[in-house]
Amino acid sequence: TKSVRRLRRTGLSPLIMSRTHSRKGSSRAPRLSSLLQQEIAAYMRVEMDLPGIVSISQIEAAPNMQSATVWLSIYGADEEEILKTMKSETRSLRKYLTDRLRAKYIPQLRFKSDPSEAHAQKISEALRDLDS
Repeated sequence: TKSVRRLRRTGLSPLIMSRTHSRKGSSRAPRLSSLLQQEIAAYMRVEMDLPGIVSISQIEAAPNMQSATVWLSIYGADEEEILKTMKSETRSLRKYLTDRLRAKYIPQLRFKSDPSEAHAQKISEALRDLDS
């Protein structure tokens, strides 16, 4: 309350202060990302029959938690086919997440292939070629 009085004296709105302050230390987006990763992985294991090995390398939730990008590591299957399958499953996946998570909003999901795995594989192959 002292800080609110001090803000009013300076002419700043306490509401603006609380909004900007809460965003700085917010840990809600990373917590949501972690929960999404667990639940999406469970959905992929139980509900989907994907070729090859598909794992979630990371999920980036937007600060407003209205959208999230799911980065997939894909081995032994066509990336385009997997991404197309995941995109077609988005609606049923969001329904599954709605049933499983206690969240006000379930974010819109975008699926992308994680390029870091392919890059690491190219480097490994280049190093093997140097050794031989």
